[in-house]
Amino acid sequence: TNGNFWSSSVLKIDEAKQTISEKTESSGQYLDDSVVTLNVKTAIVNDPLLKVSEISVTTENGVVQLNGVVDSQQIIDKAVEVAQVQKGVKSVLSNLTIRTANLSQ
Repeated sequence: TNGNFWSSSVLKIDEAKQTISEKTESSGQYLDDSVVTLNVKTAIVNDPLLKVSEISVTTENGVVQLNGVVDSQQIIDKAVEVAQVQKGVKSVLSNLTIRTANLSQ
């Protein structure tokens, strides 16, 4: 009887581990997206060309969206390039626009 007790306990532990790993996998995507967002934001802030830009970053299922208004096409290109090389990024969608000079001043 003692042998059966241990084998059923091990089985229950294995079932619990499987349930925990299933929950972790389903919430893992959210966690991964938040980590990707953080990595992209950090890379942007650490880039001398981009750090002065106001670029917001969101990630959904590994797809990074960059939003904001910047000073040049060069900044847009660099932001996309920096985002693309971060771990976990599947693709980058740029909604960045170039700030236009206000001619009325």
